[in-house]
Amino acid sequence: MFASAGLNTNSGDLILKVVNRGDKTESLDINLGGIYRKGVCTEISAASPMDENSFTQPDKIAPEVSALPACNGSSCNHAFSPYSVTVLRWSKN
Repeated sequence: MFASAGLNTNSGDLILKVVNRGDKTESLDINLGGIYRKGVCTEISAASPMDENSFTQPDKIAPEVSALPACNGSSCNHAFSPYSVTVLRWSKN
């Protein structure tokens, strides 16, 4: 897995981008320091690295947006799907 984290200085949002290029789901413990509690997950994943969109299946690979469960304490766990690019975004509000 590859990851990059950043802080949006205008909004205060914490953003974590993760790529899982493997064929298995990978879990990661994320320490949020108790500051961020709720967030949003945007994920693009495929069943195979050879999958692609086509005219007959234009939405085979499409982003899915979901709410992240509230983190209790300072850390939480997230499972990253195989062959995926995931953006996790937490806000202070």
